[in-house]
Amino acid sequence: MWSHYADHHRGICIEYDTTELSHPDIGAVNYGTSRNIKASDLIKWQLEGCAEAGKRVTSTHFFAKAPDWRYEKEWRDIAPASGVCPSRFRVTGVHFGFRCDSSVLTAIVKLYSGHNAIDLYEVYLDDSFRLLRRDVDRDEIEACGISESRLLMFKDEVAVPSKVAGSFERSQVVA
Repeated sequence: MWSHYADHHRGICIEYDTTELSHPDIGAVNYGTSRNIKASDLIKWQLEGCAEAGKRVTSTHFFAKAPDWRYEKEWRDIAPASGVCPSRFRVTGVHFGFRCDSSVLTAIVKLYSGHNAIDLYEVYLDDSFRLLRRDVDRDEIEACGISESRLLMFKDEVAVPSKVAGSFERSQVVA
């Protein structure tokens, strides 16, 4: 699923604990059912308020997928509203794709600084191209991470080469 849903391993996968809350809208994707929504169900649901027709439409729209995708073994949770919604579930881990930009990894490590109950993993390929994971070294990223450019930090003190060979002059660097 990294290729399809995580921008070819550039993204992240967030792990949640679903045991602490009820989750009536979470379910396994059905790979063996029709993906066609019946117009009669839409009419019954939207115009007549039929709850059973609404369940069939929702189930087909959100939980049906072509059999070719069966290997994903996907589960989905339906948010109560469309758009960006905060998760009801506690985050327990973040998996960084093997092509994930280091700035994304650093930002998330710094975001979760002090939250050791949240596991952070780097995904990598072994010699046979299997996906494996290892713990992110939080201490190293916290110590180094993303920092301001040294040139910008010391912009008033930087010596730059002058046009005369071998000599340096103090110069202000405009950022």
